[in-house]
Amino acid sequence: MNDFNQPNTSDVAPFPAIKRTPELDLDFSFILNVLKNRYKIIAGCTIAALILAFAFLQIQKPLYTATAVLQLNTQDQILLDMNSMVLSRTDDTSSLNTEIDIIRSRTVSRRVIDKLGLKERPEFDVSGIEDPERAQIKAVNMFQDRLSVKKDPLSYTVKLSFTSETPDDAKEIVNTLAEEYLAFQIEARYESARRAYQWLNERVEDLRAEVIATENAVQDFSIENNLLEVDGRPAENDQLKALNNQLSRARQDYATAKAKAEQITALRESGQSLSSLPEVLNSSLIQNLRVQEATLARESSELANQFGPRHPRTSEIDRQLRDIRGKIGAEISRITQGITKQVEIAEQREATARQEIESIQSTSGSAKGFKIQLDNLKREADATRELYEAFLTRMKETGEAENLEQVNAKIINLADLPLRPSSPNKPFILALSLLAGLSGGLAGAFLLSHIYRGFLNPVEIEDYLGLSCIGMVPEVSKKQIMADMRMDHPSSAHAEALRTLIASLKLAKGDNIPKSILIISSIPEEGKGWLSTSLARIVAKSGKKVLLLDCDMHRRMSLDVPANDPVKSLNDYLAGNAEFHEIVKVEEGTGTHYIGSSPETRNLQELLESERMKTLMDHAHNEYDMIIVDSPPVIGMSDVLFLAQIVDTALLAVRWMDTPRNVVENALRTLSRARIPLFGAVMTRVNFEQFKRSEYGARKYYQQYGQYYKSQIEEDNRILKISDKVS
Repeated sequence: MNDFNQPNTSDVAPFPAIKRTPELDLDFSFILNVLKNRYKIIAGCTIAALILAFAFLQIQKPLYTATAVLQLNTQDQILLDMNSMVLSRTDDTSSLNTEIDIIRSRTVSRRVIDKLGLKERPEFDVSGIEDPERAQIKAVNMFQDRLSVKKDPLSYTVKLSFTSETPDDAKEIVNTLAEEYLAFQIEARYESARRAYQWLNERVEDLRAEVIATENAVQDFSIENNLLEVDGRPAENDQLKALNNQLSRARQDYATAKAKAEQITALRESGQSLSSLPEVLNSSLIQNLRVQEATLARESSELANQFGPRHPRTSEIDRQLRDIRGKIGAEISRITQGITKQVEIAEQREATARQEIESIQSTSGSAKGFKIQLDNLKREADATRELYEAFLTRMKETGEAENLEQVNAKIINLADLPLRPSSPNKPFILALSLLAGLSGGLAGAFLLSHIYRGFLNPVEIEDYLGLSCIGMVPEVSKKQIMADMRMDHPSSAHAEALRTLIASLKLAKGDNIPKSILIISSIPEEGKGWLSTSLARIVAKSGKKVLLLDCDMHRRMSLDVPANDPVKSLNDYLAGNAEFHEIVKVEEGTGTHYIGSSPETRNLQELLESERMKTLMDHAHNEYDMIIVDSPPVIGMSDVLFLAQIVDTALLAVRWMDTPRNVVENALRTLSRARIPLFGAVMTRVNFEQFKRSEYGARKYYQQYGQYYKSQIEEDNRILKISDKVS
């Protein structure tokens, strides 16, 4: 490695502008990396959901469902009460719904419970309820909760299902329910028919007595008032009927003729032509005259157009037209006179018929009142007899139906023994839990990746922050860190990554690598301390004189190196209690010079801004080829703002995939306000096993890279074990 020259700070790039891309841009690569890098969350949620589902299935009692099928028919329904009798056909849908309500009724449920003694079974145990009525209600409620009645919308079939803890009970209960429903229907119909027959019998006896009484009243009234009848009716009735018909026709003819006359009068008064009268329009004579008139008018028009209006034939045609129109007028006059004559004739006929009717009525006026009374008595007798005959017929039909135990339903299929539990549905629950677990895991993974979305590769750092990423440092274990720090195995993959970082610094600035480099991070636990120490040791191993300066006075570096800290620290020097040579410690094996610090909470800003701090850095610049300064995190600490004023440049450590982007962005904004000369970023604590699985890692390259260092890593582990035993 070439000698380190004095840095040219003018070559340091200004603070980059952040080129933020939308965080909600979930492209395919991001989705793929979330699935690969957060598969543990997805798998954990899925396994947890399946475990909960298995636990639920273990504690859930299996239930069995048996199903029977009924056929419900609709037919004429006789609706009887104590006051009326109506025969009607009920609507199919209404009838089916009524039957289903009967099946679901508490009465039928109670019959099944009592017949099978379900209250004595553990599944319907109500022994803890002392009140018998409350116990019965509780048992019926439990029964109906497990009962299901469903109607097929395209047929008259109904499915009865019952769910029980044992398959035998489910089968027995649902079959008993079907049988009890049919028995209930038979009993209900028999009882209804019996009551209807009893009521009809009583009603028929009453009507028989009424018929006899009304017929006797008609006969007695006829004899008493000497009302003779021909074929069952008074003689003058036929004559009056004929005269009434004649009077009705005369009135109708008079009204029609009068309406026509009024129409003629209205047309004359309004000055309109009488040609629009229906009689005129329907006259065949007028129709023929109109045809002749139209023919002559057309011929006259053609002659006038061809030879002029003075042609001899035109005069002859005009004379003929006048004759025809005169005939039409005469015919119309004859028709209107005839209509007027019809009014007079109809009026005379009406008056004549009315006089004849009045003459007959005057001769039979004395018997009129008796005839009206007789007609009323006859109508009453006829109505009573018709009602009696109807009730007598219905009583006979009801008496026959009483002996028929027939219902509008039948059992199509009795329930079979259920072989599998109907609940819980294990495949469905497991599939649902699997889906819920996967959904929850995916949602959690993407949510965490969105909220805490870190940087997955150097390209993202450059695209998002506009900041050059000059290297990647892998994640290592505590033992590997200690071994690399001691530089026991300078050919390891971790040491090679550090050398790559140094090479990147040289390539960026040529041989003019900045002399003092401030290592910063946004938040703690980003590998900043190990990066600072490792860089110092790598440079020292190359034969250069390097100073590692620990300026994190809030706490000591998490890595206890060098092994022997100096008695005097940076705090003592800044406080004026020690000199420069008293606080510098040289590590054996690497030759790294190290200045440690002690936790300090008072006057940190005054110490870092003091003249002694500037003097220390001036002295270090004169004596050392490179100065690496470890600082506190940017977020929440102001120390880095003062330290940046005394160094040439700074490197930002960004933890791979862990540090949220908005946190790094906030840290960069803080550095921007302080005008810190930021050289670039280093991606730390990279898990190369995951990185090579992502689309950004060259899988084949890293596999070859791992094989290349496999033997060296095995040798490192062997030496570490020997070292531990010696220790």
